Amino acid sequence: MADSSPHAPAPAPDKIRVRFGLRWRFTLYITGITLLVMAIVAFIVSREIRSTLDAQIKERGLALARNLADSCVEPMQLKDERTLALMMLVKEYVQSGGGAVARVQLLERQSLPSRVWAYVVRLGQEQVLEGIRNEGLVTAMVVDPEGRTLAFADAVVEQQDWLSRLDQPYQPDPGAGLLGPGEEFHVWTSQARGLYILAAPVIASAGTGAGAAGSSSASSAAPAASAAPAADAPGSAAPAFYGAVYLSVSQGLVDRTVARAIAVLILMAAGLVAVGAIVAVFFAAFLTAPIRLLTQGVQAIAAGDFNMRIRLQRSDELGELTDAFNQMAKGLAERELMRGAFSAYVSKDLLAEIIKNPDAMKLGGSRKEGTVMFTFFGNHHELPALMAKLDPEAFVRVINDYLELQSRMVFDHQGHLDKFVGEEVMAVWGATSPVQGHALWAVKCALAIEDAVTELNKRRERQGDMTTNISIGINSGSMVAGNMGSQDGKRDYTVISADVNFAARLAGAGAIVHGGEIWVGENTYELVRDAVELREKREVTFKGIPDPQPVYIITGLKAGAPAA
Repeated sequence: MADSSPHAPAPAPDKIRVRFGLRWRFTLYITGITLLVMAIVAFIVSREIRSTLDAQIKERGLALARNLADSCVEPMQLKDERTLALMMLVKEYVQSGGGAVARVQLLERQSLPSRVWAYVVRLGQEQVLEGIRNEGLVTAMVVDPEGRTLAFADAVVEQQDWLSRLDQPYQPDPGAGLLGPGEEFHVWTSQARGLYILAAPVIASAGTGAGAAGSSSASSAAPAASAAPAADAPGSAAPAFYGAVYLSVSQGLVDRTVARAIAVLILMAAGLVAVGAIVAVFFAAFLTAPIRLLTQGVQAIAAGDFNMRIRLQRSDELGELTDAFNQMAKGLAERELMRGAFSAYVSKDLLAEIIKNPDAMKLGGSRKEGTVMFTFFGNHHELPALMAKLDPEAFVRVINDYLELQSRMVFDHQGHLDKFVGEEVMAVWGATSPVQGHALWAVKCALAIEDAVTELNKRRERQGDMTTNISIGINSGSMVAGNMGSQDGKRDYTVISADVNFAARLAGAGAIVHGGEIWVGENTYELVRDAVELREKREVTFKGIPDPQPVYIITGLKAGAPAA
């Protein structure tokens, strides 16, 4: 009764096995390797591009800052219209043109994946903006030595708002600072705003132009500690320090270039993956087609079709595998043929042992305990008369009918059919292959043969055919089982010993005395006495044996006899 308890464990669900074919595995591997390689290439290329552009932009920004600083020397020496002149200068340096899109790009703070996706959507095409000048330069300003803003221009701030920054203290962007005394330049990176900050001093030699007069308020305000000695004329006057120029350049120039390079690589990778996938599918099909044929061949062999052959002409490893498969199928067919032929002569257990262990077929043998049964065709006194009544062909047909019946009984009762000697049968239990209760199996087989012969004789009598009886002798004991014969010639897998010979004498003696009886030697009777019905015990003298030997005539099994 099934357990209906609520605490009974639920049956485990059957696992669903998803078949992932070699073709798709191969395609997936090729695709994965391609993507991995392209990812590594993209990482290396992006680093190299960023490093190179970073250096180039800083170098270009410093050149612009120094150029603006040099241009500011003369306007800084003016008393009147200094601010206007400086404003006109810085205005020319900041980015212009390109419209609102270009202005948005200057301070656009997109993540790298977003930039890359934008380029992927545009198939790697750069957004063309007309009329851009000084691209990427966001702000330009000039400050005096005290840090007050003298001129200011910003590409993203309306021009009317520029003047509000004049005369205000210069406030560096996060991550930037002020140009120190005596510094020829300085570069900062403001990650918060995505800017490069570049600074250059506005200086003029004391021996040139109006700087020598020292009338400029800017020159008078410059502290002595800020002046550096002239490098070109030892002992000459120190250069005049008028202030500093600060330029801000957008890092978006680098980010966009890197993103575009990565997008191009992604597009190339997509193309390579597509091509690689197509190639992988066809190449995998080239490989898997023979494998499918081999699979079908293996399934056919498993179903018992040992004549299966694969027709595949290839000169590679798969061709060698196909040839090996065909050789295997041929060998299995030959073995199966041998099994079918040999099974008519030996028991299934012995046949399985020989196939599993071919060394068992070598010459030689081993001592074992077993039981042997011999059967004789008819009564010795009647046999010549029977042979005389029939022509040889008809007599052979009669013998075969009785031999077939006995063979079937031997196999049905776990016996090994050792041999036919004319009309005689020799069968073995236990010595050629392990059989539990070998003596009882042999007796049961003898009784079954006796019953089957009785039924066969009745049928033959009704048909008007000749009939006969079968004399049976059984004995147990020690015997040597193995291959007997010549090394290079005929062999016979059989058993030999005095006990085996005595079983043959029992059958022969029974056929001489009466025929149709089961004579059992004392060794066998001691093993089965509790299971069999005994008709009588005799003392029989055998040729070559000086003393009479006990012989037991068996008629049947006792009620409740144990199974063998």
